[in-house]
Amino acid sequence: MLRLIALAGLAITALGSAPALAQNATFYTASYFEAGPILAKTAAVALRAYRTDAHKDAFSLEVFQRIDRPNQFVVLGAWTDQKAFEAHAAGETSKKLNAKLETMLAAPVDIRRHTALAVAPARTQRGPRLRTSGRPTSTRRSAKWASVGGARGS
Repeated sequence: MLRLIALAGLAITALGSAPALAQNATFYTASYFEAGPILAKTAAVALRAYRTDAHKDAFSLEVFQRIDRPNQFVVLGAWTDQKAFEAHAAGETSKKLNAKLETMLAAPVDIRRHTALAVAPARTQRGPRLRTSGRPTSTRRSAKWASVGGARGS
């Protein structure tokens, strides 16, 4: 009986505190865009204009273009909360961007939502690489990104 009461208390505590934390937490988005290969410059101009127009809605908003595949972009946004992002997504700035990119996109937009985002500190030394049959486990190059149009406001 005592176990049941303790488990019920833990469940109420866990369920009661999670929504309060989520409501006050900064909300992050990573939106991935892929334009047609010959439309990279046009898409970059549209995303640069979007960044300029949308900075009033977002806590932080940056646009990056992939270096080795210049038709791929990512928009990283930080919002005061999820409601602020949803209001922005339904607003005029997002609708204008969607209208501009509608015919340029080679794939659907991939929007990833996060309530917490952490970055690990950089390693100062390379750790041991796992090998199988004398070959590295991964030969894939990591993607390199550059800011589209420099810092916001320039």
